[in-house]
Amino acid sequence: MSSGMSTNSRLSILTAFGPTLFWGLSYAFTKGLLQSLTPVEIAVFRFLIGSVALLVLSVVMKRLQPIKREHLPRAIAAGVIGVTVYFLFENYGLNYTSASAGSLIIASIPVINLLVSWLSRSEQITVAGTIGVLLSFAGVYVLVKASPDQTGSSLSGNLLVLGAAISWVVYTRINAPLINEYDLFALNTFETCVGTIALVPVGIYTGISLPAANLNIWLSLAYLGFICSAAAYVLYLIALKQLGSVVVTTFVNLVPVFGVIAAVVILGERIATEQLWGGLMILAGVVLVTKKGKREDDAHHNSQSRPAQSAKKTHSHSTYYQTG
Repeated sequence: MSSGMSTNSRLSILTAFGPTLFWGLSYAFTKGLLQSLTPVEIAVFRFLIGSVALLVLSVVMKRLQPIKREHLPRAIAAGVIGVTVYFLFENYGLNYTSASAGSLIIASIPVINLLVSWLSRSEQITVAGTIGVLLSFAGVYVLVKASPDQTGSSLSGNLLVLGAAISWVVYTRINAPLINEYDLFALNTFETCVGTIALVPVGIYTGISLPAANLNIWLSLAYLGFICSAAAYVLYLIALKQLGSVVVTTFVNLVPVFGVIAAVVILGERIATEQLWGGLMILAGVVLVTKKGKREDDAHHNSQSRPAQSAKKTHSHSTYYQTG
């Protein structure tokens, strides 16, 4: 029995580790594709693949769920902002900055989210939260202002990635009332499809062409579309149900770490001292900010008798890097 439990525990940990690794590597894959494709082309073809994969998985898993008419405007807005706007900001940003800088700036999303909550008076900020916000924004400032000669980044690229982080916070705010109304996988599938449809006219306007018959290009697009936008999300929901948000959020906070490692190993990027310090400041701030949320989520998770429902409730606190 204990051996079986141990095996199940290891499988659960691997399930949580998978999305973290996949999303962390996505920045390097996107940066690599930018040598052959435009930012819009990457977004369009990634999410065409991702939407098809999610729809197929939804049918296989029997997770399709219609969106009520009164919720359609909000769900459509969430899809456009969470997919179309976010990934245009991120892809254009990565076109002008390094993958390592991009992944670290995106790591500030929980901090920006808490700051918005505090400014809107929807959540009280603790002393630790205040320190975390200040520390993370100081880190973002250091990263954004990093010298291009040393880091391969630029002010415009860093600001565009910061725009992606802000758009994701807007998305979570718009999406928040919906996550308790619908199955998360069904909701994510609908919003991804909406975001993909919205990307098509952008692609037509900017001019896109079918990528060349190059194995590396199509494997990279398949990785981003099928693995990062579909399979990783399935694994994430399974891990959230089995382990709860405390453990899963801890894993998800490692996404920028894998992002930096992948940038160095795969792309050969150099990490300047100021970039390293900026990244460490952001991650330290995220740890301080997410402590309170993780405690609340754990208490809520333990109080729920149905794990699937608990996963729904904790989604808003935990999915910071679904964006990868």
